[in-house]
Amino acid sequence: MTKTYSYPRSGTIASRLRLDWAQLRSRGADWLKESRRGLAAGTFVGFSVAVCLSLFVLLQALARRSLWFPSVQLTAWPILAGYFIAFVCAGAIVGILAPLLRWRVAAVLAGMVGGVLVYSTMGLATSGFASLWLKGSLQLGIGFGGPLGYLMHYQLVPGRRWSQHREILSIAVLGVMLVTVEVLLG
Repeated sequence: MTKTYSYPRSGTIASRLRLDWAQLRSRGADWLKESRRGLAAGTFVGFSVAVCLSLFVLLQALARRSLWFPSVQLTAWPILAGYFIAFVCAGAIVGILAPLLRWRVAAVLAGMVGGVLVYSTMGLATSGFASLWLKGSLQLGIGFGGPLGYLMHYQLVPGRRWSQHREILSIAVLGVMLVTVEVLLG
């Protein structure tokens, strides 16, 4: 099937491909406004995740009746501080990148950046500058951050929302994987 096009016989042809300098300033202002909103939302989400994981660590400490975690040779307090620093910073960085989350690849890359930031911060908090903290943080950060970025993309783009059951199932699966890794690592 062939397409037919009709062009005006005289005058200028309006195109979306031209660079409109008058709109450049307003689009930049929209970008900054969306980034500021994303910064606030991302920081709040990071803080919420840190609170949930901190409660999980405190429940583990309460069940064992000790704040000392012998597997990482730390008390609960540096672990909790690491969670808050890591997740609030990662949420803020991903929030600043909020205007880019409409594209699937950018959302996956933003999730990977946030995941690597979280796992490298926690690796530094628990083991210092040990030999394998960077390799482990890259593997875990990319492994969990990529799917979380993909999920964020479908959460934030209104035309591409998944059904509620699929969203809940995907969040539950990622949560179970994260808790399993947390329990296995100590």
